[in-house]
Amino acid sequence: MLGRTREQLARENDAVIAAAERGIRTETRYVRSDGSGGWTELYRRALPTDSGVLIVTIARDVTERRAQQEKIERLNRVYAMLSGINAAIVHIRDRDELFRECCRIAHEAGGFDAVSIHLIDPQKLIAEPVAWHGRREMMEWLRQGRFSVGVEKSAAQSLPVELIKTRRPATTNDALHDPRVQFKDALARFGINSVAFLPLIVSDRVTGVMTMYSPFKGHFDEAEIRLLSGLAADISFAVEHLEKSERATYLALYDELTGLANRQLLAERLGQFIHVARHAQARLALALLDIERLRSVNNSLGRRAGDALLRQVGERLARAAGATATARVASNHFAVVLPAVRDRPDAGRKMAALTRACFAEPYTVDGTELKVRARTGLVVFPTDGADTETLLVNAETALRKAKQTGERQVFYTPDLSERTAAWLPLETKLLGALEKDEFVLYYQPKVDTKTRRIVGLEALLRWILDVGAWALQRAALDHRSWIEQGLTPLRVAVNVSPVQLRQHDFVQAVAQAIQKGVTPSGIDLELTESLVMEDVEENIRKLNHVRDLGLRVAIDDFGTGYSSLGYLAKLPVQALKIDRSFIISLLTDSTARTLVQTINSLAHTLGLEVIAEGVEEEEQAKALLLMHCDQIQGYLISRPVPFDEMTRLLRVSRLGNGTAR
Repeated sequence: MLGRTREQLARENDAVIAAAERGIRTETRYVRSDGSGGWTELYRRALPTDSGVLIVTIARDVTERRAQQEKIERLNRVYAMLSGINAAIVHIRDRDELFRECCRIAHEAGGFDAVSIHLIDPQKLIAEPVAWHGRREMMEWLRQGRFSVGVEKSAAQSLPVELIKTRRPATTNDALHDPRVQFKDALARFGINSVAFLPLIVSDRVTGVMTMYSPFKGHFDEAEIRLLSGLAADISFAVEHLEKSERATYLALYDELTGLANRQLLAERLGQFIHVARHAQARLALALLDIERLRSVNNSLGRRAGDALLRQVGERLARAAGATATARVASNHFAVVLPAVRDRPDAGRKMAALTRACFAEPYTVDGTELKVRARTGLVVFPTDGADTETLLVNAETALRKAKQTGERQVFYTPDLSERTAAWLPLETKLLGALEKDEFVLYYQPKVDTKTRRIVGLEALLRWILDVGAWALQRAALDHRSWIEQGLTPLRVAVNVSPVQLRQHDFVQAVAQAIQKGVTPSGIDLELTESLVMEDVEENIRKLNHVRDLGLRVAIDDFGTGYSSLGYLAKLPVQALKIDRSFIISLLTDSTARTLVQTINSLAHTLGLEVIAEGVEEEEQAKALLLMHCDQIQGYLISRPVPFDEMTRLLRVSRLGNGTAR
C-alpha cells in the first residue's frame, strides 16, 4: 500500500465496498529488501461487521507466474516477427529491400526498441549500417552507427568481435554495466539495457550483423536466442540465394571471363541495331572472329594464360568497336557489330582496320609476348539477312569458310549454304534403314546421386527426320516391355533434334509414336538449351501440348546455350541436364564448380531436378552429391547398352544393386 495518498486509499476502499461479495483482484509491483523486484496479487473484499465494514486483503506472490506470462508474450512477439520476416524472404528479390523490411518487422512485430543491420567491410574490418528501424529519437544514431570488428580487439572488449570469432550470437542483458559493450552513453540516453548481435553468415563467412536493442534487463534468454539464431540463419540463406540468383542473371547475359555480352545479349543488341538501320534505310555489318593459337597457348602456357589472352582480346575489341557492339559468343569466337557501313567494300575496310588495331601489336601474358591473329566471317544487313538469327547463322557459315580456306576475311554468299545438299545421300540411306528396321536403341542409366540406384534411362539415338519418330516409338515399346516383365517403371528419355521440333505437326508425331506404349506415358523428351530458344514462344506452346500427353521435358546440355532466365521459368520443363563439359572441369576449374553450383541452386529454386551427364570419376560424383545434384549419368555408372543388357541391369537394380559398370 506504500506510495498511495489518503485520497487514493479512500477511493480504492470505496471501490472494494461497492464490489460487495465479488471483491477486487489486482496485481502490483513490489520491491524486496535486497532491492530486487517482484509482483504480488492482492484480493480485497469488504466484510460487514457489527462495528462497521472490515476490508480484508489477501496477498499472493505471483512473480514467477508473471515472468512466465511475460516470457510467453515475448516469444509470441518473436514468432510473429519470424513469420513476417520469412514471408518477406519469400517474395522480396532485392537484398537491401529485404534488409529494410527485416528491420521494420523486427521493430514493429518483435517489440524491440530498435533494429539495425550492418555489412562488414572485409578490408577495413568496419561494420557499416545498411538498414535500420526503431524509435524516432534513435534513427539518426542508428544511421550513423559504425563499429569495428578488428581482430586486434579482444572478445572481452567488444561483443561484435566476439561474434566474429565464435560465429554465434553475442548478447548482453545488462548493457550499461557490461565491459564488452560500446556506446554506453548512447544506450543510457535511449534507455537500452539489453542488446543482441546476430551473425549473418554467407558463403561460410560472417558478412553482416543484425543488432536488436531492448529497454528491459535480462531480455534475451536461451529460448529467445535460439529463435533469433534461426532467424539470422534464414536471412543469411536468403541473402546467399539472392546473390546466386543475381550471378545467374548476370551469367545469362554476359560472358564471365571477359565481361562482354554473350550470344543471348548479342542477339538482343543486334536486333536493336537492325531496327535502327531499317528505320534509317541504312546498312550494318556483323563480323565473327576466330582467335587463332588459343589452343597452343593453353597447351604451352596453361589455361590461366589462355584466359588472360582472351580477356585482353576482349578489351582491345571493346575499345576499338565499343563495348555495346562487342560480344564473346564461344570459347575463341568474338562478335563485332559495325553499325554504319555503305556497302561490302566499306565493311571490309572497316573490319580490316579494326583487326589491325586489335592484333597488329603483340599481347603480353605472364611476361611472354604472343603474336595473335584472327579470321573473320562477315555479313551485311539487309543483303545477307533481314533478322538476327539469319545474320548470325550466315556469319558462322562465312567464318567456317574462312577457316577452311585460310583466308583472313570472308563475306557470306548464298552458295556457301549449298553444301547442305551433301546430306541428301545420307538421308536416303537413313530412310532405307528405317524401312529395313536396321536401327538399335542403346540405353544409358541415370542413377540417384545418393543411393546410386537406377532411376531413369536415356535412349541414345539422335532424332534425324523420321528416325526421331522411330526412336520414340521404339523407346515406348521397350518401356512397355520392361513394365510387363515386372521391372521398375523407370522413365526413358529420348533426344529431340532441331529438325523434329521445327515440324508443324511435332505434337501429333509424338502422340502417334507413343500410342503403343503404356498410359500414362513413361517417356521424357530432352531438348538442348539453344534449340528451345530458337523460337521460344512457339516451343513453349508445343511443349505444353506434349506435357498434356503425359510426357516430361528436360533441358539438355544446360549451361552451353544462352537461355533467358525469364523464359526458363516459363518453360514447361521438369529437369535440367548439366553439360558434360562442366563436369569434366568440375574438380580442376573453380569457374566450372561455381557454374555447376549456380545451376543446381537455380534449378531447385524453380522446382526442377538436376541431372549431371558425363560423370566418369568417383570424385566428380562425390562433389555433385555435396552440391545436392539429384541424378548422375555417365561411364562411372554404365556405358550405353542395348535393350537386352539394360534389361539385365534393371533386374539387378531391382535386387538392390543399382550401379552398373
